[in-house]
Amino acid sequence: MKLFKLSRISLTRLAVSMACVSSGSSAWAQLEEVVVTATKRAESVQDIPMSVEVVSGERLQNMAIRSFADLAVEIPNFFVGDGVVTTNVNMRGMGSGGERAFEQSVGMFIDNIYMPRSRQYRSPFFDAERVEILRGPQAVLFGLNSTAGAVSVHSARSRPGDEFSAEVRAAYETEYEGTTLSVVAGGSLSDSFAIRFAGQWLESDGYYENTYTGETEGDREDSLFRVSAVWQPSDNLVVDAKFESVDFDQEGSHGEIYGSFSAALDGGDGQLDWRRHVDAGILSNYPLDTPGSIRGLKPGLFQEVDNIAIKFDYTLNNGSSITGIYGYTDMEYSFALDLDTIAGSLLDPANGAAFVDASIAPETYEQDTFELRLTSPGGQKFDYMAGIYYMDSTLYNNNQSAYDLTTTLDALVAPGFCEAVGLCGLGEFAANAMQVEQSLWSVYAQGTFNISDRLRILAGLRYSDEEKDVQRGGEALGGSCKIFVPSSGAVVAEGIFTCNTFYKGIEGSRSSDNTMPELVVQYDISDSAMIYGKVGTSAKGGGFAMASTIYPEYWEYDDETVVTYEAGYKGSFAGGSGELNAVAFRSEYDDLQVNSFVTEGTNQLGVISNAGKSISQGLELDGRLAVSDWLTLGGSLGFLDATFDEFKRGACSQSSGLSGTCDLSGRDMPYSPEFSGTLRADISAPITPTINFIGGVTVSYTDEYYTDGTLDEVAKQDSYSMVSARIGVEATDGRWSLTAIGRNLGEEAVLDVTQPLFGYYLGYIGAPRTVTVQATYRF
Repeated sequence: MKLFKLSRISLTRLAVSMACVSSGSSAWAQLEEVVVTATKRAESVQDIPMSVEVVSGERLQNMAIRSFADLAVEIPNFFVGDGVVTTNVNMRGMGSGGERAFEQSVGMFIDNIYMPRSRQYRSPFFDAERVEILRGPQAVLFGLNSTAGAVSVHSARSRPGDEFSAEVRAAYETEYEGTTLSVVAGGSLSDSFAIRFAGQWLESDGYYENTYTGETEGDREDSLFRVSAVWQPSDNLVVDAKFESVDFDQEGSHGEIYGSFSAALDGGDGQLDWRRHVDAGILSNYPLDTPGSIRGLKPGLFQEVDNIAIKFDYTLNNGSSITGIYGYTDMEYSFALDLDTIAGSLLDPANGAAFVDASIAPETYEQDTFELRLTSPGGQKFDYMAGIYYMDSTLYNNNQSAYDLTTTLDALVAPGFCEAVGLCGLGEFAANAMQVEQSLWSVYAQGTFNISDRLRILAGLRYSDEEKDVQRGGEALGGSCKIFVPSSGAVVAEGIFTCNTFYKGIEGSRSSDNTMPELVVQYDISDSAMIYGKVGTSAKGGGFAMASTIYPEYWEYDDETVVTYEAGYKGSFAGGSGELNAVAFRSEYDDLQVNSFVTEGTNQLGVISNAGKSISQGLELDGRLAVSDWLTLGGSLGFLDATFDEFKRGACSQSSGLSGTCDLSGRDMPYSPEFSGTLRADISAPITPTINFIGGVTVSYTDEYYTDGTLDEVAKQDSYSMVSARIGVEATDGRWSLTAIGRNLGEEAVLDVTQPLFGYYLGYIGAPRTVTVQATYRF
């Protein structure tokens, strides 16, 4: 494993000092027990043999953590960032990259329902009870595709016996004039029935300044609504049902040109500073006006998600339980953007501006799932769990693009270049529609052999069978590969970029099955500490590429597999005042799904294939310490060495100037900083008999990492630190609170995703500094 600079290890001092606290220190406060369901049972997080980070709903509210991107800042070895067509999600250096067809390596589950599309990670948090971040493969209990880890979100519930309560929270973000209103109300309507309503509405200016139009871009409007009910007609039966709807609208695009070509292309300064120089015109002069076409759309994105979850738990006379879970999700997503991000309109010749390229990609996804599980009562000599799972889904994506490279190539080559060659000043339109029908079923079982009071052996197995049927069509203007010239309205012969005729009306199907075992040995070295060792396998399903430039002969790719080894320690000290956990891991990935190249004659063709192998290994530590009744400290550290073990036919980086393939074997994986860490302190101290002072600070540090799949040095994010804090007052009975919350107070411009394009670079950076005033009242 790589050597880490000593200066970066300084953040470990708090964690080390926690372990040195005397267990006889009775003056210290007690930590509250954190209960999770990562093992499909309600257990203390300190009792389960896996690396888990838990963020409570209270902390999400207190620190204004609105999204997964906000959350990932506080979790080492976890990254979430929005790109141009996908949301990049990585854990321990492993993710799914920019190919939209890839299954996610980090599975997301909301109230036990699988959410496989990367854009579902855009869903904001609201009225959550907790978020569990499970590092490492989770095949046995969470199924196919969670090869790097899983994220499980649990929304809050009102249960029979709860008194009626309500909460109103209003927030104002001062930097970008954002307003948020949240309302929650719930309680028991009878001894056996409880209901809960939750709603949230958000409006905010975008944090990109468009110096060309003088307007902001990225303006947001969100609305979220949830209703849930819990019915307990008897001591043996509990039924839990939920419906939620999430609407997300953003006007304008995000992303900016950076680097040496910025001044020539858009008059920018070349820095990543939330400044764009792009005309936000409309697509108004296209001859096509079909459903879903790009005509008349302004840049922006829209997402709507409806989720239904129904769960029942029935307890048998012997204490075992039968659990059934039905889930339904329906997502619509669409974006329109000026793809090249240079000054000029989006194909609107009426205003006399130069033409550029634009894209829209509407996507719909519909899914039904059902799970049936039998669980033993626990605490027996042999505990067991077994279940069956079924999923059926339909995915439709239509990537439509229009190109006119006059401005771009004239800036990159020479003024008048396009007029001289007579080809690149042509607007073109092509649509690449693809529909995937997927069905998946699996069976799983896990048993725990309690050999003694201290020694346990856990063995599990999941068998999964998956089928995918796909249809794809490539359409251009008039059903052929002719192109439209916006300035004249004429349809002429092909230009530089045209549609791919190979994709017109092709079909495909594939099936695969995987057997994924897991073995864990757990030993309690004392009443307050345990060690464990774990080995397991997992797989990520194959499929068919959505990228418009992939050749049909190579558009199918196979399953990706991983074998993981872990050794961990979990313990408490100082009589329950502190906790310290550590895990060492090594994951070996084979048949890695990557963007690569193959040779056809004298040509290098871009393909999606299983051309790689990688190794992810490292160490993770986390801990908490209740210093007193009013002060709690916490921290989490991650050391990571994630590299391509074998990747001989990778894409060469744009800055290298090389064409064809480059051997990336031995190079770091994208989004794999050698070190990342977070330290936090939370305070709640009385200042009067009825009022508490509340505050907190979180400091995170991340080493440098690459933000594109070609490992371009221009696309490397330098190491950075980020500080967030809150300060305020609250009633001692919790009835009201008033706080000010600052995030990214140092205003670090953190590069989330880089898109090399036509010789220059588009950068997509995270949120700048925000300062929010938040008031809460409960009754």
